[in-house]
Amino acid sequence: MQARRTKAYLAIMSRGDPIKLDEEELQKVAAGANAGELIVVKQGVINPSYLVCIENDKDRLEAFRRETQYGLGQGEIANRRGIKPLGHIYSEGGHIAKALEESTKRIEASMPKQLEAPENQ
Repeated sequence: MQARRTKAYLAIMSRGDPIKLDEEELQKVAAGANAGELIVVKQGVINPSYLVCIENDKDRLEAFRRETQYGLGQGEIANRRGIKPLGHIYSEGGHIAKALEESTKRIEASMPKQLEAPENQ
């Protein structure tokens, strides 16, 4: 059984939007920041040079509290599962993967069709 997630975080960057983090990604961020390497997390890529701080994600925590408090019988189930894990934006079905797939289709459609080489003549 997977551990219950009870915390959610935001990586605040000096440039760009904050990047959402799950509880288990904190160790990975800390290790990558200490090494000065790019850190790939579920919701983006963190350049330690631009990492300002890590804060609690108040919006996700508040949504979780609402689910567990006003779930009308489902609150107990939501509480046992914990905060819903983030999806990986680079995986199949993620919004970046969909955008790449669509752009690839457009490029392929705009390319001239290759003529088939005649078989052994």
